[in-house]
Amino acid sequence: MSDFEPLRITRIIEESITKPRNDGKAGSNLYDVPFRLSHNPSKEWIDFFTQAWDTPANPSLAHRPGICRISGETIWLAGTTVEEVERFHKDTLMLALADANQKCMALASRQNAEEDRRRKQYEVHDANVHDVAKNMKFE
Repeated sequence: MSDFEPLRITRIIEESITKPRNDGKAGSNLYDVPFRLSHNPSKEWIDFFTQAWDTPANPSLAHRPGICRISGETIWLAGTTVEEVERFHKDTLMLALADANQKCMALASRQNAEEDRRRKQYEVHDANVHDVAKNMKFE
């Protein structure tokens, strides 16, 4: 995590959009829409993104928590349409992306600070061991 690179959504993966059932039942005109990420996210990023998607600060009236899942470099929105993505979900996707990136950058910063703190402790320890050992005589 210490070298976090923010993720971006690079495109809708048109060739992987699923087909609607169109069987006349409620929701049968909906389908799954995948989005390509710039690289594989960490587990922490996935958790942050999913939480931000499910509980956005300013949800649209068409927002549906629980329809987002992430697999590898792909974000999937289940049970929607590209028109809904364009009108409603794109803004929420971008807000969730920014939130997850910001939280992962903060996490990486905390982890880097902790690694630095630990490294400095070990340096002090090693210097102390060296000083005591070089001055210790056994004969």
